[in-house]
Amino acid sequence: AQILSDKDNIVDLCVSDEHNRHLQAGRGVEPFSHLLEVLSVIEGDRSIDLQNSAERIREASAELSMLICFLKDWDEKRAGFVRGLKDLGIKVNVIVVRDTPTSLKIEGEEVRVIKTKELDTGMNSPISK
Repeated sequence: AQILSDKDNIVDLCVSDEHNRHLQAGRGVEPFSHLLEVLSVIEGDRSIDLQNSAERIREASAELSMLICFLKDWDEKRAGFVRGLKDLGIKVNVIVVRDTPTSLKIEGEEVRVIKTKELDTGMNSPISK
């Protein structure tokens, strides 16, 4: 969020938890610090409803130029979720934040794995590349 805020983007954040929050920040809509606060308390994607998430993204797809999807693992369920989004014509970048091997082998360059120790908020972050 911080990297995107520096580039004057509008960012939608869909959090697939029990609250199903959808937040928007940038260009006077809402400060990016609010997104950072929400991101700091997210527990993960172990029990997310991917079907519900896909529907919410589908509804907003006409307004999206790109989707960055952060996951804690890569398995067949998550791969199918991403394929479905791509089938809608959404440009999807997937970043798996994980220190151990993923459940499903990652093939190709569509998914990147970043170890937690590699995370950085600056422009040298692997996320910004």
